[in-house]
Amino acid sequence: MAPLPTKQTLLIESAANPWCLPMFLELSAATGARRGEVLALRWSDIQGGDVLIARSLRQTRQTLEFKGTKTSPFS
Repeated sequence: MAPLPTKQTLLIESAANPWCLPMFLELSAATGARRGEVLALRWSDIQGGDVLIARSLRQTRQTLEFKGTKTSPFS
């Protein structure tokens, strides 16, 4: 269940460590993306005001690897 906008703003403003957490939370809230999808974003995925989410990042026992999202397979 998503938090109400006022609670969401309070959560983002309260996030202090690590330094990138407020930006991560803001991007997650703005796009509705899952954690792995936000972590897999690259600068080239952001064009103008649009964000193309075509892959996700997942952790295995030994590595991190890219995979497709639920709606677009990673090739």
